[in-house]
Formats: sequence, structure tokens, C-alpha cells
Amino acid sequence: MNQGHTTALLTMAKSGDRESFNILCSRIIPRLLIYIRAFLGPEHGLECEAEDIAQDVLIKAHLKLSTFEKESSRSFFAWLTSITRNTIKDQWIFWSRASRDRSKTQYEYPELASYYHSALSKMIIDEDRNCLNNALLSLPEHYRIIIIKRQFEELSFAEISSELGKAVDAVRMLHARAMVRLTKEMARERQG
Repeated sequence: MNQGHTTALLTMAKSGDRESFNILCSRIIPRLLIYIRAFLGPEHGLECEAEDIAQDVLIKAHLKLSTFEKESSRSFFAWLTSITRNTIKDQWIFWSRASRDRSKTQYEYPELASYYHSALSKMIIDEDRNCLNNALLSLPEHYRIIIIKRQFEELSFAEISSELGKAVDAVRMLHARAMVRLTKEMARERQG
């Protein structure tokens, strides 16, 4: 996505233009779904769960859009990943309480939920996205984590090093190995 076009869409969306936000979301949803599925892992990354979380993230992003500022090198997508991480943690807390009735929703803004649900319904995930998703889910967790942090959350090697408690060079090597493995898994997925 062109950075200048993204900035223009963000500016219009911040001023209340729903269509601009909708266009922005339609471009980000496929990547966001891959991030969510990879973050949840193969045992929890069900399609319906990922779409529900993505919808919730987009609602929260819409409500907090005025707080987004292009600080340093963080992109709009990196900002969304922080909302996503918190949303997933909130979802796990919400669903883990045995006394909760799963038929209840935690959406406070049903009109926004239905509006962005239509954007999700229109999205078609192409073969490459499915291939990437399946390849990511087949990776060992330590590889998946490093790819998520570097490619999706856009963290530097130094930031990842600090989070994981590893040397920067070790993180670089782990990332390189993870990317090689991901490439091999994607080739295997394409061959079917």
C-alpha cells in the first residue's frame, strides 16, 4: 500500500470519513487476519475466531483513531497489532471465565460491528494468503513468534532481543532461520 495514499486515507478517516476508513480496512484485513491466526497459533486460529477478533480490532481502531499519530517508524499496521494483542488478551480472559455465557457478546457498539462486518464479508482471501497462513501455522512456535514480532509488529532486532532476553545477533539468526523455514513451508503448501 502506497504510504502517501495511506496517510491521506488516515487523515480523511480521522476527520470522520467512514468510507476512507473502510477502504483502509479492506486493504489491511487480509494481513491482519494472517497476523491474528499466527498469533493465536494452530490450536486457536480458527477462521471464525480470527474474523471476530479482526472485527473487534477494527471497531476499537475506529473509536481510537484520533489517538493514532505516526510516531517514529511505527506504521498504522504496527499500531493495529498493539490493539490486536490487547484484544486477544481481553478475549481470552472473557472466554476463559466458566460462568460466562458464550452467547453473550462483548461488543459495546453493535452498529459499528455490523458496518465493519460487511467489509469482512466482502473480503476474499486469495491462494497466496491461504498458503502464507498455513505455512505460518505449521512453523514451530519460536519461529512463528520471531516472524510475528519482526514482520507484523515491525519491531527492531534490538526490541525483539530485549523482549525475548536474547542477544541481538541470536535474534537475527533466529529470524533468518525462521524465514528460510517459512519459505520452504510455503513452497510445500503450493505443491499441495
